[in-house]
Amino acid sequence: MTATTAPTPLTTSPEADELLISSISTDEGHQDPYVRYAAVRAIAPAWRTGVGSVAITGYRDGMEVLRHPRLGREEPDMDLADSIAGRSR
Repeated sequence: MTATTAPTPLTTSPEADELLISSISTDEGHQDPYVRYAAVRAIAPAWRTGVGSVAITGYRDGMEVLRHPRLGREEPDMDLADSIAGRSR
């Protein structure tokens, strides 16, 4: 029998919220959003936003979420790693 650990609860980050909002709602953010994206990744790679949704910033985290069968729909041609799907194909 293996022990399982509960996932770490996500915290809120008003600073990350502000950076994300400014990257999509200001002219400066439109011109160069990558500086803000890097700052958000450094502050909070994953957080619960002020409106309650979860934001993630890393490529690998994003791919894991997009391919997780409990968070979306499984496609027949998806190559799901054991760590994501909990099973082998």
